[in-house]
Amino acid sequence: MAADDGSVYKLNGCTGATDWGDVAVGPGPTSTPAFLPGVKLPDGSTHDIIVVCFGDGSVKAIDGGTGGVLWGELVPVVQTPPAAYGKGSGARIVVASNGSVVELNWAGRQLWSTPMGGMVSGIGLSNVAAGLRPVSPAPTFSPSEVIVTDLAGDVDALNPRTGVIDWGDKQPGPVGAPSIANGVVYVDQGSQPGVDGGVSGLNASTGDPLFHLDLGALNPQPLPPFPAIADGMLFTGSFDAEMRVYALLG
Repeated sequence: MAADDGSVYKLNGCTGATDWGDVAVGPGPTSTPAFLPGVKLPDGSTHDIIVVCFGDGSVKAIDGGTGGVLWGELVPVVQTPPAAYGKGSGARIVVASNGSVVELNWAGRQLWSTPMGGMVSGIGLSNVAAGLRPVSPAPTFSPSEVIVTDLAGDVDALNPRTGVIDWGDKQPGPVGAPSIANGVVYVDQGSQPGVDGGVSGLNASTGDPLFHLDLGALNPQPLPPFPAIADGMLFTGSFDAEMRVYALLG
């Protein structure tokens, strides 16, 4: 768990007790952390690491067992939550850097950087080959695509090895962070003058539009939240203080 003052905490998942915490490892605001198991560092040691982006533009890897900082890099990043996948020396971290997306290796070294059409709002991982299942928060396999959204309305799929854009889609309003399940990319699209907000679904392999749910005046926030996926359903909010619930495709 990360706090806006730059502190990071590790809580016991069963009791909620603090295993370690109040570790001020950077200035706030602080991103939601990402987790990577079994990362082998250059000195040969292996750690479960927690990856956090901080207000000074740095991204740091924190030892999951002690809270100590293992490495830090100035990308510079923004506070969009990072995405992480893989394990050992194959672990990778994808972060937002202003209007670009940057992938780092297990030791924090930059592998590629790809410019986007606007400020990045979210990063997701798609693994269509894995039986069209949702991707876990810390997959140990390589995703088939890195899905990136931005405030200019872009939804792009990047090759995780090269950063090359495999497909792209343009929404009429700002787009929030993606959620991915059953081979479908779900995004909340914010309203613009003359354009209502809504929820869109895209084919995760091709970017082809599958549906758009126009919410009219009951549109998501101007900076849309990501749609949450649980128990085979899609959840999204609106200005009417209600929650919209939809069945997943596939």
